[in-house]
Amino acid sequence: MGRGSNGLAIGACAVIVCLLIITGVVVGIVLGLKAQKGHAKPDVNPTTTLIPHTMVTGGRNIGTLKSTELYDPSRNTWEKARDMIDTRAWHVASLLENGKLLVTGGSSYGLVLATAELYDPSINVWKSIRNMTRARQYHTVSVLETGLVLVTGGWDGNALNTAELYNPLTGSWLMIKAMRYHRYHHTAITLSNGKVLVIGGKDNAALNSCELYDPLTGSWTIGPSLAGPRYKHTASVLRDGKVLVAGGMSNSIVLSSVELYDPMKGTWAMSAPMSIGRYEHTASVVKTGMVLVTGGLDSYEHLINAELYDPIGNVWVPTGNMSHLRYGHAASVIGDGQVLITGGHDLAVLRSAELYNPL
Repeated sequence: MGRGSNGLAIGACAVIVCLLIITGVVVGIVLGLKAQKGHAKPDVNPTTTLIPHTMVTGGRNIGTLKSTELYDPSRNTWEKARDMIDTRAWHVASLLENGKLLVTGGSSYGLVLATAELYDPSINVWKSIRNMTRARQYHTVSVLETGLVLVTGGWDGNALNTAELYNPLTGSWLMIKAMRYHRYHHTAITLSNGKVLVIGGKDNAALNSCELYDPLTGSWTIGPSLAGPRYKHTASVLRDGKVLVAGGMSNSIVLSSVELYDPMKGTWAMSAPMSIGRYEHTASVVKTGMVLVTGGLDSYEHLINAELYDPIGNVWVPTGNMSHLRYGHAASVIGDGQVLITGGHDLAVLRSAELYNPL
């Protein structure tokens, strides 16, 4: 999934929470990972957003879904919420400063969408808003310090370099200056200086290029390139403000390599590699400051293992395996610091969910 710095998309569904099929049985804690009660419908590639509960939106099962569900960690239960207006997968869900959830784009039964909608958790209602200026999936969404929402790139049958801003106060979309490179399956991270760093992705081939958007000037500048091209990777902001980019693909090669971006120096540096190459995985910064990477695909199989990156020692350490093999899933850090893993795909679409406790 393309991922925004504030919007999460992991493929087919988006969270506030995407629904994936699970067993419905609490299995218990296994080395920090705990199986949770399943949601109502199976889903691949969910995205998650905190509302205060965690919500899963849309995704794919046999067809494209518009259903949504809410996870209540205090009761360890899933509850069906109001359906979205449109069925959609490969969309992005982003929590706005006003507490509403913005869902953008994606695809519905093969049709790439320009539609967008807002969810108001106070009244459990979805509302259609103005369409984006371009239909897109595999895009990124970033909520800026100004409250505006930046949408970049994606795919509508071709890779896109277009970008646009959503204004929650006026409900309007504004096309802005395009990026230099067309890209999808990229990542976008909001830095401590307010700029947005767009990383890698794919056009006809994997990209190593990066670009920086400055909300104050509305301009794009070319940033330093990655050491190597990658897409379907993850990007995480560490406590010191550096950006950790892990895994992904470089054309047909699955990557275990990791790079660190230093926004103070404006440079990339190679970091310790993961134990295994993976893509369509998740990465979550946990309360210890470490980064939890879960699941995904390598060159040969679906993955069940998880590992932690320690920024202090610049090392990766193994942690407990998940209860299920899964890729294209979603991960959300919930209120008590645990990480909620939802849905994804193994040999079939999953509705299972599990919790990781970093202790």
